[in-house]
Amino acid sequence: MHSRAKHIHRSVMLQELKAAFPELGEAVNQSDGLLHFGIGEFRRLTQSFIDTKNKKELVRSYHLAARFLIFGDRKVSNAIALSYLEDLNFRDGRVSRAWAHDLLPTTLAEEHRALEVSLGVRLT
Repeated sequence: MHSRAKHIHRSVMLQELKAAFPELGEAVNQSDGLLHFGIGEFRRLTQSFIDTKNKKELVRSYHLAARFLIFGDRKVSNAIALSYLEDLNFRDGRVSRAWAHDLLPTTLAEEHRALEVSLGVRLT
């Protein structure tokens, strides 16, 4: 029986991120292990998938983010919420990106909604 306890910490998360998306390797390495910087690079990559309508890679990035949110320690989960989800652009008035929000896994969608409530603003 596997424990469902949170166990992904910063260094493991950054390693998994670079393994899943090698194109992030250099930027993550330059972050000197700073968690929010590494997550910010991940968010920029995810945003590029939204902007280019790359659904396959977008879904892959969402699933990795959901894994970090669920199994990350408190710092990793917090970084996913604040440096990833909060800053994803699902609308800008010019281009419809609602489809990208609709693809969020339930865990990320619920966290995104909780951010909207806590911030008192609509992020979508």
